[in-house]
Amino acid sequence: MAWFPRLLHGTPEERANWRFIGNGEGVHWPDLDEDIEVAHLLAGIPSQESQHALQHWLQQRRQQATSRQREA
Repeated sequence: MAWFPRLLHGTPEERANWRFIGNGEGVHWPDLDEDIEVAHLLAGIPSQESQHALQHWLQQRRQQATSRQREA
């Protein structure tokens, strides 16, 4: 999972919620906004997401978690 940081930072429940896309050519995790091509998984090609984009996504996750905690 280290090659796919969104999966690494996801909860087990978020990682368990996936589906095939593109006639089985990829996998989509809607809770993590992640799509990975099966060919990349098999070839060992890590995520091509930039560190800037990943940090932005992590910041949004933290903000959403904080909002949910306030509502509870």
